Amino acid sequence: MKQYNAATGKVEDIVTLAYSDDEGAFWEPPAQPNMNFGAGHVPSSRDAEGLINALYEPLRKSEPVYVTRKILGRDQSNTFNVYQYTFAPKSYTKTIILSAGTHGNEDTAFLSLYRFLFHLVHDYRNYPQLAYIRENVKLVVIPFNNPWGVTNNVRHNSRSVDLNRNTDYLWDKITGTKYQTGGVYYKGSAPFSEAETQIVRSYLEGNSEAIAYIDFHNIQAVKAEHIVYTPRYLTQHREIFGDVINKMRKPTDRVVFGSAAVPTLYCYAANRFAMTTGNPEWWNGRYTDVLGSPNMTEILRFFGNIIIKACGLEYKTNVLETGEKFTKLFMYNKTGIDSITSTGTTYSNIKHTIYDFNIKRFGLLKMRGHIKFTLTESATVGINPFLYQVYHPDFAYSTAKDTLYGEYIQALAPGTYTIPINNAMHVFPTNYSESGGTQRAELAKMRIQAKVSIGTITIESFRIWIDYEPNNLGNPFEVYDATGKEAAAEGSDYVLKYPIITANDDGDL
Repeated sequence: MKQYNAATGKVEDIVTLAYSDDEGAFWEPPAQPNMNFGAGHVPSSRDAEGLINALYEPLRKSEPVYVTRKILGRDQSNTFNVYQYTFAPKSYTKTIILSAGTHGNEDTAFLSLYRFLFHLVHDYRNYPQLAYIRENVKLVVIPFNNPWGVTNNVRHNSRSVDLNRNTDYLWDKITGTKYQTGGVYYKGSAPFSEAETQIVRSYLEGNSEAIAYIDFHNIQAVKAEHIVYTPRYLTQHREIFGDVINKMRKPTDRVVFGSAAVPTLYCYAANRFAMTTGNPEWWNGRYTDVLGSPNMTEILRFFGNIIIKACGLEYKTNVLETGEKFTKLFMYNKTGIDSITSTGTTYSNIKHTIYDFNIKRFGLLKMRGHIKFTLTESATVGINPFLYQVYHPDFAYSTAKDTLYGEYIQALAPGTYTIPINNAMHVFPTNYSESGGTQRAELAKMRIQAKVSIGTITIESFRIWIDYEPNNLGNPFEVYDATGKEAAAEGSDYVLKYPIITANDDGDL
């Protein structure tokens, strides 16, 4: 179908992109060509500049508006340019960064990244997932982080540095001999000591709005059909990797869905820029011809669908921190040198059981665990664990401490006892409260109090678990009491104690 375009003064084809509402739907790529060096359009030489000219430059020349190129700098050997190719729609809503060739001898990784981009440029009308990317996502692509290593078919750069150990994320934590001079993972003389990692740092800073950074690798040492490493201690949208693995895996497949806490490029990007990141790896032992059609087709299914899943993300990883569950453990053991003691007939705080929590969504805060104490003489002991929020309309301090929902009270002989700790409350987001004006729920707080009718109790140990779960139910925490209802019929033997709903006029609505 054609129509007249007043802007160009020409009759032009109308192109409609039929991309799916589910931009993350699984992609089945076509059979891939033989990508051995010297086969088809792949140069016989490994020269990085020649590979750029043979593979990436035709993409740019075929779509010069959509695909642009710039030189980011020279590598450590001062021999090769490090190139950035940008695949940018006219109006994009998100940015994703992709790279390969960090380890120069990992051919299937950088060649499969190219093949994905080939289909994105030439075949996007045939695949709704690729059409979605063409319309909505800017891809920043670095074909080779380590062009000297690519050319020389080695893992490291020209100074024998493993670029995937040369950032400042936990750099000083890796001290083994394999990370020192001559080691297989030599980390360099200092973080970002190498020109290549300085360039990586610069392009990440220049595209800091990106929501994901994926650095593709392949591997020989780990024998598994599906391999991905993500940052161990950093918040991540790891489902983009797990969903692809679960879709592709066969019953006999081996999976390594691992994590790392080393100065890799992807760990640095996750820590510094709150991006979802990872090292998807491909085991080259699955097929005899590692660059032949069967292997390249299967690796593109894996890597290509990870890219598609990354392009379906909407937010950086710090958004997860506002609503994910968390668990914290608070513990104490008496050392014999010092001790925690409690005296008095009214409740007072037990030392070192006080902690504050910043709550970012409505939900439940739960306390569980146990406390062990020694009683010096026969007495009635009370232990009162509770949670509260300053200015909470139902569980402010003065109310929460007197509800006694988690109270343990018992007449005991001298000795050592261990009792359980349990309580919970409905928490509100931590709010701003106006000084001298409107007061709203602030930080949530934990307390454990004790009292003893005579003598002293000494705390021997405790383990207190705090669990937070986001919850948007109107009444996620309810308390029912059967006290005084011993004669009532089943079903009518409980009285709702919380919540007792009353009107609350803030006066500023």
